[in-house]
Amino acid sequence: MILLKRTSYFVIFYCIVLILDVLFKISDNPLQYRYFTKSLLNLLLIGYYYLNIDSSIPKIKNRLTYLALAFFILVDLLFLHDEVITYYILAVVFMILGKLIYAIRFSNSSDINMYKLVPYLVLCFTYMM
Repeated sequence: MILLKRTSYFVIFYCIVLILDVLFKISDNPLQYRYFTKSLLNLLLIGYYYLNIDSSIPKIKNRLTYLALAFFILVDLLFLHDEVITYYILAVVFMILGKLIYAIRFSNSSDINMYKLVPYLVLCFTYMM
């Protein structure tokens, strides 16, 4: 638990897992190991967020963060099979949903006008498709 509670330990451990993931990616048969490392990276983020939550943040915003991170776990796993077009399209859709949830989660009424973002998001979605 102290690994996820202290930021310096978390960053070191996260970087080690990230380096392992990159090494597995460039190896000859990376798929079986990357299921573990890709999922572990997002699970570490979820654990770190859970253990370091500010109690003043509304529960709905915390749930949105968890939901976005869950979508990104799916995205990472689906992108491992990017040669299958169905998985690739699903990964792109889940990535868009995760990013939209992040935008909603981190928007403040005074900082971001969501209606101004809609044309940009439509453009990005069209470009990605």
